[in-house]
Amino acid sequence: MTMVYGWLIVLIASIAQGLTGFGFALIAVPLLSLVLPFNQIVPMLSA
Repeated sequence: MTMVYGWLIVLIASIAQGLTGFGFALIAVPLLSLVLPFNQIVPMLSA
């Protein structure tokens, strides 16, 4: 279930990025920190 939440958060952040041109990390990092540990989020989003 964690993967489903992760994919949904990334999808929402990607849609916001597409609509506004910025904001992927502003949305993805705080929401993903509710589901995953922070030491996994940073390498995942920086790759």
